[in-house]
Amino acid sequence: MKRICLLLPILLLISGCVSAPVFQHDVTSQKKPWTHDRFIDKDEDFNFIILADRTGRERDNLFSQALKKANMFRPAFIMTVGDLIEGVAHAEGAEESLNVQWDELAKITSTSASPFFHVVGNHDITRSRETIPEGNAITTKVWKERHGEHTYYYFIYKNVLFLCLNSQKGRDERPRAQQCSFTEEQVKWAQDVLVKHPEVRWTLVFVHTPYTWRRAEFAQIEKTLAGRKYTVFSGDWHFYCKVQRHGRNYYALATSGGGSKMRGIEYGEFDHITYVHMSDDGPAVTNILLDGILPDDVVTPRNIKQKLKANVELPVNKK
Repeated sequence: MKRICLLLPILLLISGCVSAPVFQHDVTSQKKPWTHDRFIDKDEDFNFIILADRTGRERDNLFSQALKKANMFRPAFIMTVGDLIEGVAHAEGAEESLNVQWDELAKITSTSASPFFHVVGNHDITRSRETIPEGNAITTKVWKERHGEHTYYYFIYKNVLFLCLNSQKGRDERPRAQQCSFTEEQVKWAQDVLVKHPEVRWTLVFVHTPYTWRRAEFAQIEKTLAGRKYTVFSGDWHFYCKVQRHGRNYYALATSGGGSKMRGIEYGEFDHITYVHMSDDGPAVTNILLDGILPDDVVTPRNIKQKLKANVELPVNKK
């Protein structure tokens, strides 16, 4: 019987019923050639990337490059903060133009190795105004044809709630007013989602423009958010700024190729991707400049400008 008991763990390991230890080594001494074994990665942790504004006169096709570089990090998924197409300013030919733009974007996003989540921006779904009185209706129609009925939605990933709002839904009847708010219906929906999911370990709110942060309708959502752990991400301004509201972090992201004066970090004007590591401690946010992300083949024997050391000389692939 004793022999069977000793053999059982080995048999279970071979059969796949018990997984091998995550960390194994052959060091037997008390002192070891590493600092400690308190690894910070956990099964419930994950990483995702946020891409900032593309439009407002995109520069040099940078957004497609940003997505390509985001893929290098192998994120669980990619989020956005809206404004991924230029949109339309006039009713004539609006639907055809919108579909051409969405087709172009779909070609870009098809290269995403991870799920790619859309969030409504004011270029994606425009406000109604004098030059295009039915602007909101037209752009909403095309959005729904392309992306389904929901212009705002939520999802939960590893017990983290992602609340994706539509800041362009709420003021169609006042075309001359700045349209960046929410209908009562959307506010109630958001509140209901929050009430139904009180036990999530964190809530991440995505809404295109920081202008909504000061709207009375958003204040109602913030009231329901009170008492829980949450973070807000926005874009629209085309410059970066982290602020504190109600003791929580609110981020306005800069650009991933969108229109910008590009005066530098001191102005918050730069092209970046936002890398987020999600753990029980909340989102750890890191902004990575596009110029600072390089592929592994950035330098090879084919393109290097200096002579390789003799002891590492490699054959040059002449294909």
